[in-house]
Amino acid sequence: MFESELEIELSPDGETELAAFVLGGIGIFLIGIHYAGSHLQKITGGFFQKLLTKVSGHPIGMFAAGATLGFMIRSGRRPNQQQVLSNT
Repeated sequence: MFESELEIELSPDGETELAAFVLGGIGIFLIGIHYAGSHLQKITGGFFQKLLTKVSGHPIGMFAAGATLGFMIRSGRRPNQQQVLSNT
């Protein structure tokens, strides 16, 4: 659909620069995940942990929790049929 040419010129220390960018990006990502997790725990106030503790005490509760989480994960945006056919 869109075609463009991207030329990347590496300096003599290009590999070192690339490695620094990759490691820096991974570091920023991990810091973001850490803060997002700690803030989510503060927001929910342990609600989900208490709920899962109660639900996991019974086999039917475990099944319902697994089915619900599976549905929530799979219910994301699906590509329409035309997009699927054009990619194959």
